Amino acid sequence: VPSFDSFKKKMALGIVAGVALIAFLVWAIMFAPSATIKLATETSTVKINESISLSTEAKELDLQQNIVPATAQAQKKAYTQQVSATGQQNNGERATGTVSFTASDCTLPANAPDSIAAGSSVTSNGKTYITQEKATYSLTGVSTCVNYKTNTVAITALKAGAEYNVAAGSTFGGAGTGTGAAAGGTDDIVKVVTQSDIDSAKAKIASQDSTAVKQALAEGLRAQNLRPMETTFLASEPEVTSSAKPGDKADAVTVTANVNYNMLGTKEEDLRTVVASIVNKEIDPDKQKILDNGLAKATFSQESPATTTSAVINMRAVAIAGPEIDVNEVKQIAKGKKAGEIEQELKKIPGVTEVQVEYSPFWVSSVPNDESKITVSINETK
Repeated sequence: VPSFDSFKKKMALGIVAGVALIAFLVWAIMFAPSATIKLATETSTVKINESISLSTEAKELDLQQNIVPATAQAQKKAYTQQVSATGQQNNGERATGTVSFTASDCTLPANAPDSIAAGSSVTSNGKTYITQEKATYSLTGVSTCVNYKTNTVAITALKAGAEYNVAAGSTFGGAGTGTGAAAGGTDDIVKVVTQSDIDSAKAKIASQDSTAVKQALAEGLRAQNLRPMETTFLASEPEVTSSAKPGDKADAVTVTANVNYNMLGTKEEDLRTVVASIVNKEIDPDKQKILDNGLAKATFSQESPATTTSAVINMRAVAIAGPEIDVNEVKQIAKGKKAGEIEQELKKIPGVTEVQVEYSPFWVSSVPNDESKITVSINETK
């Protein structure tokens, strides 16, 4: 006896399979098909090498003089640098003593040498001393030459320090030649700030990397929907202050420098207008349009030093122009047709040099009638 349950199971499976097949056929015929049409066109390149004046005072674009309105982004930054003091100063006592000078004149008639004024410099062992009173020459005797000697005068070392102590009978020279002694010099060495210490701190500040500041200024301009002109980045002369001046007693000196940074930015729309003005002079606008203005890869360089309100920059870019193609018109021509027909029709459009039609999925052999399932790309053929 045949199993009725088995028959029911087979019948149910058949129904399910039939429904699935119908659903697949509906999807495969109605929803899955799509097509991509790739067009290659005759294009021309226009090299742009143009000077542009950026100005924060300009209210509108001036294509005649290439003046582009600009916005300034500014930031003030304080830098601090500390360096150890390298100078030394002896705060000890200065040596004092006396000296008398001698002289000889071997010519006749002999004349007594001029007096040595108070405040004159004399040296002994490379150290300098200052006379504290006038030294006057007097005749002491005659032999082959006429000999003179001065009164004994007080001297004081130019600087403090034990190294200025010299024994009795030491030779002195300079304003006059004589002998003498000096004592009482002592040492008390302290650290002091030198100008080179301050200059060293300034140099370390000047070497600070300003990349982060430049990035912050650029981001500030982008936040205003402006294109940063990084070549206009400007750093002012530092306003420098220091915790000590040269000669001050200190173990270290701290230098603070305030620097003002500036960068200009401009509207992308204004740059596009400048490019369009240049390119349209090189092409026939009635037959071609700008396909790529080249601004994405444009480079900018500074022609003269910028200020916080203006700059003259050079813009280099390569723009691409080609025939103006209506994408919707291409879809209208292509829908429902096969590749051969489409290629024949589209090559009639002025400037179209190559046509490629790609179907999806693999069983599709013609372009769908639904325009939403047609993609058109220009100058992307392989």
